Amino acid sequence: MADVAPALYRISPSACLERLELLDVDVRDSALFGIARFLLRGRVPNDPAEEVSAPEREVSYDTLVDVVGLARRMETDWMIYATARDVAAMFRSTRKHYAVNLPQREVIAARFEAIAKEKLPIHRHIRHCGYRIVTIASALQMRQAKSCDWKPVLEEAKNLENLADRALVSETVALSLPANMSAERDHLLALARADVRKIPSELDQLERFIGFAEDLQKIDTKVCRELIAEAQTVLGRTAEGVERHKKRLIDIAFRIDDSVATALIEKFDDHEDKRDARRQLKLLKIRKELKDTEPEAAITQVGQSDLQGFGWLMVKALHSSRIQHFHPSLVRHYLEVIARHPLHRVFPLLLWYIDNALSRFSDTNQAASFLRPIFDATVVGAQLAGQIAGRTLTRLKAVRMESTEFGKPRTAVFTPHTQEEARKIVSTWLERHIGDSLKIADPDFGPADLSWLQLIRMVKPTCEITVVTSKHSQPGTSFGEEIEDVYVNAGRQLFDQKPPKVRIAVMGGEHDRQSPIQDRWFVTGFAGLKLNASLNSIGQLENSELSEIVADEAEEKSKLVEQYLSREKAEHNGQGIRLSLFWLL
Repeated sequence: MADVAPALYRISPSACLERLELLDVDVRDSALFGIARFLLRGRVPNDPAEEVSAPEREVSYDTLVDVVGLARRMETDWMIYATARDVAAMFRSTRKHYAVNLPQREVIAARFEAIAKEKLPIHRHIRHCGYRIVTIASALQMRQAKSCDWKPVLEEAKNLENLADRALVSETVALSLPANMSAERDHLLALARADVRKIPSELDQLERFIGFAEDLQKIDTKVCRELIAEAQTVLGRTAEGVERHKKRLIDIAFRIDDSVATALIEKFDDHEDKRDARRQLKLLKIRKELKDTEPEAAITQVGQSDLQGFGWLMVKALHSSRIQHFHPSLVRHYLEVIARHPLHRVFPLLLWYIDNALSRFSDTNQAASFLRPIFDATVVGAQLAGQIAGRTLTRLKAVRMESTEFGKPRTAVFTPHTQEEARKIVSTWLERHIGDSLKIADPDFGPADLSWLQLIRMVKPTCEITVVTSKHSQPGTSFGEEIEDVYVNAGRQLFDQKPPKVRIAVMGGEHDRQSPIQDRWFVTGFAGLKLNASLNSIGQLENSELSEIVADEAEEKSKLVEQYLSREKAEHNGQGIRLSLFWLL
């Protein structure tokens, strides 16, 4: 209900609001906030966009009255403030200068100010005045208030007790001040920056420095550079949960200057972090160099493993009006690339292609010619996917019934010095069950175990193999050498022909370097084989066994691997998971 609320509100506002009243307060507020953002931005609320982007379209006074009404119904402090902030940002844009006249702006501002004074702070949340102060500041910004109106807000911001709250509120208020109060703005920003340095939590400190830099990148590049440097210093002392912060920091630095981003990356200590950051920087440069007349040149520079990341960069930039839209004839090659890869890898590019057409034609008389065929094709594709899913579900149910009928899975036990027998058993099982793909999990898998891949190649040469192993078990590398090089060299020693189609996923926690997947198994389709010993020790010195896995468990294990590889899961037992993923070429 919360997800579809903007669509229902578009059709029947009163019916939508009645339905929302029946929901839990948090879910209801999420729906109300989504509707407000949809009205202001004209996009589905969960569409990705740049974090600091403002609404880019004009809305009418009547729509703003609806938005204020939605904000009054909310019982979540930050959502009330975020809605007021978006309206103030829309008024601040010169492109919307005449969309709503000054008396109407005064009315909207007065209503938001009344909501802040009547409802904030919310009793069911931590009771501090921070959100009330910044919501009032947004209201003052809407109506272009005079200096005397700002003085009580400035004093309240300076007098907040909590360091982190005071820093955030001071910065937000400072950036809301009118141009004729630049001295007060600079003073308040200096106080906020000093407060951030005193915050005891390094993660909170890092979050605030990056937030400051994001907000100031268009206002004061000199201070923004200083904030990037301070964030980098804190980053060097913080080991856990900072991947997202590093990406944000690189984005900000790149917008200031390419050289700032490059210098920032060179200061990263971790080799993998540095490599990932360089890939991110490469994609940002490709996006920046998009040519008006030859946008297809960009996609030819993006590697297969980076298609998803590049797609999301394009989507965010388009939704935030940071890149132009193109005529479909200029980006047709993108569709050819999309058609050659699995949907999960190229979905963001497909989303960008469709949104690009929407941005270009939605308000023109060419909409019927270009957009209707895309819509019709999407509907047909959804119907086809539904039919395929239905058939797959029927087959899955049949497999589950079959596994139930035959009782418990079979098990084979191996005594010491019977590894060759174990290989034969595995080979026989693969011949019965192997499909187009196979996933192998073994936290002790290393370059020496690549010989097992030859066994799989002999059963089905075209099978795509994914091996998941642990950083903890990998051999050391010499200076300048990566673990990928070790595997490639080992493969060349083992195979005279080109190696099978294999991707190696080396995972490990930030501290213990252990893989989050500690079980050992083969999984293919709806079948699986579980091992109680590593591949290099089965049938060697101790008793070991192989046992079949039922269809449900095999499917779960396959999904678990994909969640880690797609970074849907990026933590385990409180640790961030680092991942090295490469093909054995």
